[in-house]
Parts: sequence; structure tokens; C-alpha cells
Amino acid sequence: ESLGVLAVDRGNSKNKLKESDLELLMGIAPQIAISITNARFFEKLQASEEKYRDLVESANSIIMRLDLQGRITFVNKYAQEFYGYAGHEIEGRNALGLIIPDIDSNGRDFSVIFSDFLDHPEKHDNFENENIRRDGEKVWVSWSNKAIYDKDGHISEILCVGNDISERKKAEQEKKTLELQLMRSQKMEAI
Repeated sequence: ESLGVLAVDRGNSKNKLKESDLELLMGIAPQIAISITNARFFEKLQASEEKYRDLVESANSIIMRLDLQGRITFVNKYAQEFYGYAGHEIEGRNALGLIIPDIDSNGRDFSVIFSDFLDHPEKHDNFENENIRRDGEKVWVSWSNKAIYDKDGHISEILCVGNDISERKKAEQEKKTLELQLMRSQKMEAI
């Protein structure tokens, strides 16, 4: 594929180009073509990364990456606002104990769940759990998790995308409470 034309101007010199000059030009022309191709690929890569960054940063979902020790390696702006932490305050810290309780109100130990995820990521694609905001408020998040593999096929990171389901959980709890009250009132009425 032709990428362009290499033009040589001898300026004011009346000497003809020598064979060695032509060989030099023929030798550097492919290097120039490779440099042009690399520059084009780099521009495309930068544009692709910018689109990805815009998508992730403008999403109305929590987007987070964890390393194999459970440390947060990336959080988007929505996650920072949701949890109440700036990026530099949360990145590098372990998610367990910071935004995910070690043991939730249902008695589930998340260090065990995290270890099991590393062994069987397909079992934990989707789950809901209680989370903690910086101010101590407990919220519920529905997670979609995806293991990220390195070139050797080993898990290198975990991509987590979450949505706040606190209102739904509150509504479910209110429904259960009302059902219990109805059952009690029916029992009292029967007595």
C-alpha cells in the first residue's frame, strides 16, 4: 500500500544523485512508512480510548475494577459520587471493609465469596449485596461481575458494574412487613 511520495530536492546543487544516495533513500523510505503507519494506529488507539473513557465516565452505573487481592484499581465518577469518596481516596484500598462489609446483615462473609469468585467466576456473574457509603449509610447494589483474563488465561482483574437497588429492597421489606401485619391481624380476627 502506497502511503505517500518521498520527494528529494537537491536545492541549488547541480550534481546528480549518486547510486549510494538513492540506496539511502530506498532504505529510509520503509522506515518512514512504518512510522506513518504507527502514528495512524496510535491516533486510532487514542480515539478508541477516549470513547471508552467517555462511555465509562458518563454511565449512570457503578463501574469498578478490582485486583486479585480485592483492591480497587479503578472507579468511575458515578461510583465516586455514589460512595462519597474521591478517586484517590478509594483506589488502591481494599473493597472489603471499605464499601463492602466483611459480613453483611444476612451473615454472608464476603472474603469467602471473593475467594470463591477467583476459583469459580462463572458462579458469581450476578449478585446483590449490601454496601456501605462513606457516611455509613447502608445501600443495596446489584452487581454484574466479569473476570478479566491475561494472555495466559489466568484471572488478572475483576470488572464490576453495579446499580443501586436500595429503593427496591426497601419496597420488598415494606411488603414483607405489611404481609406479616396482615397475617397477624387475620390471626387476631380468627381468635
